[in-house]
Amino acid sequence: MWRALAILTLLTGCSMEGPAEKAEALSLARQAARAGDHAEAARAYRRVTEVDARSVEAWSGLARAELRSGADARESARRLLDLDDSVDALELLGHALLRAGDAEGAAARLERAYARDPRRHRLCFPLARALERAGRGTPLHYQRCADRGALEAASLLAATRLSLDGLGDDPVPHRVSMTVDRVRPDLDRAQAAARTAAERSAVAALRARVERLLRRAGGYVSLEDVRAQAAALEADAPSCPPTGPRTPSGP
Repeated sequence: MWRALAILTLLTGCSMEGPAEKAEALSLARQAARAGDHAEAARAYRRVTEVDARSVEAWSGLARAELRSGADARESARRLLDLDDSVDALELLGHALLRAGDAEGAAARLERAYARDPRRHRLCFPLARALERAGRGTPLHYQRCADRGALEAASLLAATRLSLDGLGDDPVPHRVSMTVDRVRPDLDRAQAAARTAAERSAVAALRARVERLLRRAGGYVSLEDVRAQAAALEADAPSCPPTGPRTPSGP
């Protein structure tokens, strides 16, 4: 409570003409953020930007607090990137754009950030999500995230969902079976990696969806079954008449 009151005092009465006052305001904003009061932290960080528009820490703290409180962080993230062309700034802007529905813009910033820091695997899942929302996502994008240890259960669930979505509304039996063969190991991995009730519920829902697809397709069809059906059709097909040199007709 005292932290909120101190921030309120800064916001409403105290000037920040000197470095000591600004340092105190930043300290209080950090404490609010650590306490989980992100809306209060955002107000405090914004107050600092109003007196020091070149404060990288204030713009960075403001963008993070806005994202965590559900506010629109695009402007603060852009201001940060103008001052600090860093991977952190690109990541924040990517998240802000994705939250605002600009999937293409988010993908571009997150791709740049990941290219500059290939070991920052926490970028993998939001990048895969941005690509999906931009219409360019594939199950492989999410599977790579899982293989890199980035939100393993969520990544495998998303990969499975995209694979099943790719079957369309009128799935061909052998395509359903091939897809099922591909996604079942991912669902097993997702179940083992699940840490929350929501993730475990999502695994169960996707398993049920797989079973519904198999029933609609008339059951599981193995690759050997497909080959045997193709061979039977070829054997039953009428033979074509032999072809030879054409005999000229007429004079």
